[in-house]
Amino acid sequence: MSFKKLDVSKRWEFAKDKLCFRCLGDSHIGTKCVPSRECGLDNCKKSHHRLLHAGDRRGYVSSTVSRLIQDQLLDLLHLNRLKSVLSH
Repeated sequence: MSFKKLDVSKRWEFAKDKLCFRCLGDSHIGTKCVPSRECGLDNCKKSHHRLLHAGDRRGYVSSTVSRLIQDQLLDLLHLNRLKSVLSH
């Protein structure tokens, strides 16, 4: 399936690790993007590529938050196992 046919949350998932979210180039990251400009869609002032614009990004945000929570829970689990091993 082509990038353009993906829903916006899937585009963000693909782009976040591989592409510059500002221009979708693959040779740099967003903070180093020279051709960066405001999105402009729906008066959006953010500097992401228009193909990453969504009036409602709750899907992307919730999946990101879920992933962060999972990572924190795994860290806690590992820490608790380590404490258990060290206390014996």
